[in-house]
Amino acid sequence: MENTSVGDLQNEINKERFDTDKEIKIVRVQYFRKRNKLKIILKSIGNFTKEKEDHIKNILKKRFSMVEDFEIICYKDLSNITLEELSKKYWVDIVNLASSSVPIARDCLLKSKREVLEDSINITYNNEFLCRFLSKNKFEGKLKSYIRDIFGIKCNVKLEYDKSFNEEDYFKTIETMEKSMIKNALSEIKSKEKKVIRKENSPKTREEENKDTSILLGRSIKEDSIFMKDLNENSGIVVVCGDVFKKEVIETKTGRKIVTFFITDYTNSMTVKLFPRPKDADRIIEEIKEGIYCKVRGEVVNDPYARECVIMAKDIVKTTKIEKMDIAEEKRVELHMHSQMSA
Repeated sequence: MENTSVGDLQNEINKERFDTDKEIKIVRVQYFRKRNKLKIILKSIGNFTKEKEDHIKNILKKRFSMVEDFEIICYKDLSNITLEELSKKYWVDIVNLASSSVPIARDCLLKSKREVLEDSINITYNNEFLCRFLSKNKFEGKLKSYIRDIFGIKCNVKLEYDKSFNEEDYFKTIETMEKSMIKNALSEIKSKEKKVIRKENSPKTREEENKDTSILLGRSIKEDSIFMKDLNENSGIVVVCGDVFKKEVIETKTGRKIVTFFITDYTNSMTVKLFPRPKDADRIIEEIKEGIYCKVRGEVVNDPYARECVIMAKDIVKTTKIEKMDIAEEKRVELHMHSQMSA
């Protein structure tokens, strides 16, 4: 491979300034000799557009003319994020993390009103019972810890009842909590039953299961998928299949990574978010790429900032698309007349 230094490459990349004072930094450069492939990992404060990517690829092709394949991964740098930005743009990510340990908090956090005052974030929700329940379980402290540990922001968190409570809200909350408790209990029973069956049949361990290269996150998915056009914020846990057509990676001040990718089954498209464990992050970022076909299981939630539903992924499996074959002896021919009324 041609002689060049990371510093020279860094300078050339930033010669053309796409955003004032938002330079792109090189995090790591890797060369894979067997595949004759160069992988470059970047970090950018601004959005990493297709224009920027093409510009960098052209530089790499000129400098490393003998290399056949180039892969560029860019992390969006959130090291300078403010509490105000966190409460708007990345709130759904905090909700996903916090509700993994306290599921009943999800609805409260997503539908609450939030106000940032200096280094405090005040959360108000119109259900007194739930506010008391979460405060009693020291949820404010847990949320404060999540924000500090993941985004590197020290702040105070205050959860308050906003007094627009009514009886209907109370019974809805009780019903939601009961459903959640029943769901968790059934899940525990199923989990124990599976463990017993596994011991009897002495099948694969979790570690062996994860060696399956088709499993990108979590476990294998046996359920059938549903169409994306049928999803809404009340869909709950769903399974979808589709082509990945875009990926974004965000890196927080503490070094944790949030992965977002966009998937379509051609009835609609969905945004999928995941928060991989640090030890799995690089592998998952490497394997989830544009053009792969995969099956995703996760919970549909409403992202208030993006004003759309997103899937919080629990499991992701790379799979093969089954193409529909026309096996009829007489082939069907469809004609479409173009007129002023046609699309």
